Amino acid sequence: MAAINMHGRWSAGAILILVPLLHALIFMRQADAYVNSNRGDLYFRCDTGEGLTYMTSKYSDNKYDRRWDFSCAPIGTASSDTQSSGGYDVRDLHSNNNYDCASGYYMEKLESTYSSVDRLWTYTCRRPDSVQLLNCAQTSSYENSRTGNLDYDITGTNKIITGLYSKYTDTLFEWDRRWKITTCEVECDLTGDYVNSDVPRVCTTLSLSGITNGNFVADYQESFGSYCETSTAITTISTQFAASSTDRRWAFTCTKPTSGGQVITSQTWSTPAYGKLGTAFTVSCPSNTYITGVKSAYVSSFQDRVYSFQCTGYENTEISAVNCNGAVAVNAAGADFDFSTSSGAYVITSLTSTFDSSTSDREWTFTECKPQCVDGTMLNSDGYCSEPVCPQLTITHGTISGDCTGFEGDECTFESCNTGYEFSSAATTRTCDADGAWSGADITCEPITCNRLTHSQITLIGSCSGNYGDVCTYYSCPSGYALRGTTFSRECTADGWTGTEPYCELLECSELTAPTNGWRGDTCTGTLGSTCERGCNDGFVLSPTEASGGFTRTCTETTDSDGLAVAEWTGSERTCITVDCGEIVLANGQTSGECSGNYDDTCTYDECDTGYALSSGGSTRRTCGVTDGVAAWSGTSKQCEVVTCSSIEVQNGVTSGTCDGTVGGECSFTCDTGYWPSSSITTTTCVLHADGHSASWDATIATCTEVMCPTLTLEYGSVSGSCSGTVGDVCVYDSCDDGFVFGIGGSSSRTCIQDEDTAYWDGDEKTCLETIEGDGGTNFTIACAAGQAITGLYYTSGTDTYEILCQDAGASLSKRIYASAETLTVSGNTAQYCDFDTYAVSGVSKKGSTLVYDCSLLAGAELVDCTLGDTLSGSYSILASEGSVFAGIYNTGSSSPQVRVCDVRCREEDGFYSAGGTKCRQLSCGALTLTNGATSGTCSGAKGDTCTYESCNYGYELSASGDTSRTCSITNGRAEWSGVAKTCQPISTTGSPTTVNACEGLSRSLNPATCRERCERNNEDSTFMATYGGCTRVCTCGCRKRFEITQEEDDCSAHCASQGLDASFFEEHEGCRNVCLCFEASTRSTATAVTTTTEVTFTTQATGTVETIAGNGLVDWTGSSDPTATGLNQAECVAVDVTGATYIAIRHRVVSISRDGSTITTIAGTKTRGSTGVGGLATAAQLDRPTCVAVDTMGNVYISEKGNHRVSVVDASTGVLSVFVGTGEAGHRGMGGSSRAAQIHSPHGLAFDSRGTLYIADTENHVVYGVDRRSVVIDVVAGTPFRKGYHGDGRPATTAWLNAPTGIAVRGAGDLYIADKGNNRIRYVDLDSYKIIDTLVGTGRYGGDVDGSTTTAALETNLDHPEGVAVNAKGTMLVIADTNKHVLRSVSLDGGDSPVTVLAGTGSRGFNGDGNEPNATNLHSPVSVAYDIGERAIVFVDQQNRRIRRVHL
Repeated sequence: MAAINMHGRWSAGAILILVPLLHALIFMRQADAYVNSNRGDLYFRCDTGEGLTYMTSKYSDNKYDRRWDFSCAPIGTASSDTQSSGGYDVRDLHSNNNYDCASGYYMEKLESTYSSVDRLWTYTCRRPDSVQLLNCAQTSSYENSRTGNLDYDITGTNKIITGLYSKYTDTLFEWDRRWKITTCEVECDLTGDYVNSDVPRVCTTLSLSGITNGNFVADYQESFGSYCETSTAITTISTQFAASSTDRRWAFTCTKPTSGGQVITSQTWSTPAYGKLGTAFTVSCPSNTYITGVKSAYVSSFQDRVYSFQCTGYENTEISAVNCNGAVAVNAAGADFDFSTSSGAYVITSLTSTFDSSTSDREWTFTECKPQCVDGTMLNSDGYCSEPVCPQLTITHGTISGDCTGFEGDECTFESCNTGYEFSSAATTRTCDADGAWSGADITCEPITCNRLTHSQITLIGSCSGNYGDVCTYYSCPSGYALRGTTFSRECTADGWTGTEPYCELLECSELTAPTNGWRGDTCTGTLGSTCERGCNDGFVLSPTEASGGFTRTCTETTDSDGLAVAEWTGSERTCITVDCGEIVLANGQTSGECSGNYDDTCTYDECDTGYALSSGGSTRRTCGVTDGVAAWSGTSKQCEVVTCSSIEVQNGVTSGTCDGTVGGECSFTCDTGYWPSSSITTTTCVLHADGHSASWDATIATCTEVMCPTLTLEYGSVSGSCSGTVGDVCVYDSCDDGFVFGIGGSSSRTCIQDEDTAYWDGDEKTCLETIEGDGGTNFTIACAAGQAITGLYYTSGTDTYEILCQDAGASLSKRIYASAETLTVSGNTAQYCDFDTYAVSGVSKKGSTLVYDCSLLAGAELVDCTLGDTLSGSYSILASEGSVFAGIYNTGSSSPQVRVCDVRCREEDGFYSAGGTKCRQLSCGALTLTNGATSGTCSGAKGDTCTYESCNYGYELSASGDTSRTCSITNGRAEWSGVAKTCQPISTTGSPTTVNACEGLSRSLNPATCRERCERNNEDSTFMATYGGCTRVCTCGCRKRFEITQEEDDCSAHCASQGLDASFFEEHEGCRNVCLCFEASTRSTATAVTTTTEVTFTTQATGTVETIAGNGLVDWTGSSDPTATGLNQAECVAVDVTGATYIAIRHRVVSISRDGSTITTIAGTKTRGSTGVGGLATAAQLDRPTCVAVDTMGNVYISEKGNHRVSVVDASTGVLSVFVGTGEAGHRGMGGSSRAAQIHSPHGLAFDSRGTLYIADTENHVVYGVDRRSVVIDVVAGTPFRKGYHGDGRPATTAWLNAPTGIAVRGAGDLYIADKGNNRIRYVDLDSYKIIDTLVGTGRYGGDVDGSTTTAALETNLDHPEGVAVNAKGTMLVIADTNKHVLRSVSLDGGDSPVTVLAGTGSRGFNGDGNEPNATNLHSPVSVAYDIGERAIVFVDQQNRRIRRVHL
C-alpha cells in the first residue's frame, strides 16, 4: 500500500491496478501454493497485460527437483503479439540454458517437464504497447545456491523479467540448477503520449495544452506537453536548472513571424529518442516547417529527459537555407539560460543537444531561420502571405513593362509589338483595381498580311499565302519554256509584295544538216526534245569517233553562262574520214594476205623464224573494219617470242651455268652444306626441238633434301651447344645430374659431320652413370648391384662424403656371390686385394675410421694385367680406364693408399664373350621347350647342354619329323641347337572333343613343405603354387636348373642384353615363377621401324584407278541384280574366295558378288534381325549384325555375328546354317573345350591359317581366339580376357593386353596380324615359336595429317583406329585400312627396314567419284580390306561412302 500512496495521494492509475496488485500480494503470501509438484509438469501464465515480476522455488533433497511459484504485475496500457522459445529440446538436459526475450518483449508464460533428474523449459514472451524497455541487465550472481531456496521479487519496482539463465550442477544427489534473472526498466512511451503513472509499470495519458507565454509549463521531473496557437511559433525559451533534481523546468513564448501564413499545411511531432538518453541528439524539422511545440518526460534511471518537438508548416511560406543564421549555442551545462530568435522575424528549425554526465544536464544549440513568402505571393494587409487579386497580364507577339503580376495597385504598360505585328488598339497603361480587374480594354498584337500570289504557267514555291515576311519564289515554267523576268523571289512586307511578276518563253534549237560523205535522219529541225541521227557512208568513219553506225544529237534544255535556260544540241560536230587500220608487221616472222590496213583487208600471221614461236594469245587471222566507231583490225595481235625453257631455281642450293631457260644453256647446281641431291641428276641442258619452235630441259633435275644427324641427348645429364642434328652442330656433354658421373671414355664434344647423303656425330658417346653415396660421418655400407663392380671412387673432404661408381662387369648374375677382400702383405706393405683373380671390388663399408672393401665374383670373366693406380688422399676422384675394374687397395696402412686396377677378360673357352667394356655375355641357344609336352636332360641353352624331347601331353603326339635329342654348341660366335625341333601335334579324332585336363603334365603336392621334401631328394629347388592355370597345389622341381630366374623384368632384360639377346619375362611359366628367356633377335619376325625414307624393291603402290563394284552411295537395299545399283547400309566386312567371288557382311545379311560383277546373291540372312533358323537354309535364317566373313578351302562360309555372340557357318554343299562357335550368350568361358559350348562376346574379324585354324577377333573380350577346325577346340591365342589396354609387347601373346581388336589376317601358318583398333596399332603374333606378341605398325597416337605422298617408318606411323588388315598370297605385303585417317596403307613383310606407304586415299574424307588415281581418290572410313588374287587387286569396304571398291596393284 505504501508503494501506491507514496506521494500522499491516490491517482486514477493507482485505482485501476489496485485489484490485480492486491491479488498478486495475496498470492505471494501463500507460501505453500506452488504451481507444480516435485517431478510434475509445470504450467504458469500471467493474465493478459501482465508480466512476470516474482518467482520462488524450493528444492526437494529426495526428489532432486524444485517446486515453483510465480506472480505477475500489470505493464503499460495493453499488449500485442507474442514470441515463443519453441518446444522442449532434450539437448538442454544437463547443460547450461539461457533464454532472453527479443528486444521489447517481456516474459509472460513458463512451461516445464521433469526428465533425467533435470527439467526442460519453454518460455513465451509478449510485446507491450505504450512502453519502452530500457536498461536491461542480468543479475550479477546466482539467486540461489545449489539445492537452496530461490526467492526473487521486483514487484515494487518499475522493472519486469525478460530472461532466465540457469547453470546445471551434476554433483551426486545434488542435481540442481542455479539461476540468474534478466530484467528491464519499464518507461511509458511518449510517442503515444503516454507517461509514467504513480503505479510502477502502469502508464497514463499525457494532456497537451497551449503555451502561456513566459510561464513554466511543468515543475522539475514532471512530464509536460505544450504548443503554440495557430500562426505563431516558439521564439523565446527560458529554463532553470536544479542540481538537486538533476532537471530543468521550461518556459516558452510564442509570437507570429513577420512573414507567415494562416493555413497549416503540415504538422508533425518528432519521435522521442529513448536510444539517445544520456547522449547527444539532433532534431531537424521537415522542409519549410519550424518548432511550435514541445513534449517531454523525465527518465529517472538516466537522470535525463526524453523530448518530442512539434514542427508546423504554413501555406504560402517557405524557409530557404540562405535565410538561416546557423547553430547558436545558448548555455553551459548546469546553468540557466534565456534564448530569443533574432528581431522577431526568425523561427527555430532545428536543435542539437549534448549530455554532460558530470552535471546530468544538457547543453543546447539552436538554428534559426527567417520564413518568407513563396514566389507568386506577397504579404497582404493583414501581414500574411497571399496570392495576387488580378490575373497576370501578358501579350503574345509583343512587349509589356511595369508591374503586371496582378497584385492590387500594379501598373502594366504595353510597349510594342514584334516585327510583322501591330497593336489592335492604341497602346496604354492598365492598373489592377481592388475588385480584381485591370482598368481599360484588352490589347493584342495582330499580324500584318498581303494578298495571296498565284500564276497560270509558273510553278511557285516557298510561302506565297501573304503572311507578313512570306518569301514566294517563281520556280519554273512548263517543259519547253524558259523563265524570263527581273524578279524571281518576292517578299510580303508592311508595304506589300516586293518586285514584279516574271513570264515564260518557248525554247528551240537551230536545224542540223548531213555531214560530207554521210547522211542524216528526218528529225533534225530543232524542236526541243527531238533527236537528230547522222552517220558516215561505207568506207568512212567518224572523226572524232562515235558509236558504231553513226552518231546522234538531241535538242535539250540547258543553261547559259548567266544561268538562264536555253535550248542546245547535245555533243559536238563530227566529220566522216576514210577508214585506215594501219599496216600489220610481224617481227621475226612472216604474214600473208592484205595487211596494209585498208577497209576490208584480211591479214594472216603465218610462221616465226627458227628459234621463235608464235605467242599463244592473239588471233591468227585479222580483218580491217570499223569497231565501235573506230577503224581497227579484228581480234588481237600475235608476236614471235624467243623459245626458252622454264627457269630453274634450287631451294637450299646454288645454281651455275645458264639456268634462265636460254636454248642451249646448261644448268648445274650444288646443294648447300647440310643438304644433298635427291637423285644423281644435277645438270640439265635446254634443247630446241626439231620443229624449231619449242624447247625443254633434257632431264628432270634433282632437289636438295636436308641431311641430319639424330638429335643428341644425354640420359641423366644435360648437353649444351647445338644438339638438334643440323650439319655443323657442335654438341657438348655438359654435366651429369646429381648422383651421376661421366662413365669411362667418350668425347666431351661432338660435331655433326656430313658424309654425302648421310650425317653422323664424330667422336664417341658419353654416358652418365649413377653413383652410390655414403656419409663419412657415420658407419655405412654402399654396394653395387649384382653383376656389377666398382670402376670409380670419389671422396669429398668438405662434406665427408664417399661415392662409388658401379658398372656391369662379367656376365649377369641374378644372385651375388661375394667375399671380403683379403688382407695381404705386398712388397712389405699391407693391402686388401680381392681373391682368385675372378673377384672385383663391389662394395665399401665404413666402420669407425676403417674402410673395408667387399668383392664379388665376375661371372664368366677373369682379371688380368693388374696395376696400381692413383692414390686415395685428400678429396679424390679416381676412375678406372675403359675395360678395367678395381680389384683392391694397396698400402692401406698409409695416408696415401693406391687402388689396384685390373683388365677384365671374358672366358671364351667357357662360352663367355665380350659385350663391350667390362661386360661379358654368355652365348645361349635359348631354353628348349616342348609346347604341350615335356623335355629331359639339360635344356636351358647353355653351351654343351643336351636336351631330349621326352613325351607329349594327353591328346598330343610327337611329330615324326625332327631330332629326338639336340645339343647346344657355339660356332663362329653364334650359339645354336643342333638338329631340327620336334613338336607335339593334336591326335586326330572323330569323336566329340573333350576339355583338356588343366593339371595334365604337372606334379602336385599337398603343401609347400611336402613339395620341398620331394625336390630336395633330387637336390633340386622347389616351387609351390596354390593355383596355376586351372590346376591347384602345383609342385615344380628344378626351376633354377632349367631356367634363368630373375626377380624383376628389368633384371631379365639386363641379363639377356648382356648376351646381345632379346628377353621375355614370365611371372609364371611351366610351373615356375619369374622365368627369364633369352633368344636371338633374328628369330622374331618384325617389320622394323626406320628413321629415314629408303627405296624398296617390292610394289606397294596401286597402278590402276579406283572403281566401285557394289553400292550406289545410298542406304536402301533395292534387290537389283546389278551390284552397283543398290544401296549398302553399314557394310562391315569384305572377303574374296579362290573363285574371285566377293562376300559382303551388311545389315543382318551376307551377300556375294560374282567375279564379273553381273550377279549379286544372298548367302545368309533375311534382312530381319534375330537368331532363329539354325539347322535350316541359311537364306531363311536370321542373323544379328554380321561383322565379318571368311571362306575356307571347301567353300564353307563362316560369319561372325556381333549381336548373337557367335560364329555361324554355311555349308557349301547344302546351304544349311549351323553354329560353329558360341552359345549365343555374351561372356568368356569354355576355353580348352568345344567351341560350340564356349561363350564369346561381340566377335568381329575372321581369318584362316594354312592349317585350317580359324582365328576370331573378339572386340568386347579384347582377345583373339583360335579354333581347330578338326577338333573344334577353342582357346585364347592373344590378349587377356577383360583387360583392355596396351601391354605385353615382347611377351607371350596370351599375357598381353589388346583394345577392341577388329580385323585380323594370317600369313601362312606362322604370323597372325591384328588390327588393334583401340590402341591405334597393328600387332602381330609369331605362331611358330614362343607365340610372342609385338607391334608391327603404329605409335599408339592418332594425331597428324596424312596425304597421298605420306611415307613413314612403321613404328613412327600414327594410325587412327585401324579396323582392317590383309596379307597378299605370297605373304610379302600387309594392307591396312586406316579407318579414321580415310586411307589404305601398305607395309612390306619381306623383312628389313620397310616404311609404311599410303596405297589409296588423300587423307580427306568424302567421295570424289571413280576413275581417279588411288592417291587422288577420297575415301570415307574404310573398315575392311581383302586381296583378290585373280584380279591382282585389293577390295575394300568404303563404309561411309556406302560402297565396295577395288584398286588394282
